[in-house]
Amino acid sequence: MDRCSLCAADVIHCHEVSVEHADGSTACADPWCNLPHHLHDWHLACDALEPPCPCAAAERPLEVMLPWAA
Repeated sequence: MDRCSLCAADVIHCHEVSVEHADGSTACADPWCNLPHHLHDWHLACDALEPPCPCAAAERPLEVMLPWAA
């Protein structure tokens, strides 16, 4: 069985997805994982979830259309 390069190098990391919420908190898909967000192979903002996380809608800024960007 092949090992990932980080596992082979004995680097501490998690193979699961870490979701970052609007308030800055994070949650890993593995309920037993307690590693920080940056040590995960996959990072995802909670507003990218389907359906989006309820906290994302409360913190999402309104989009502004700039006249020169049209």
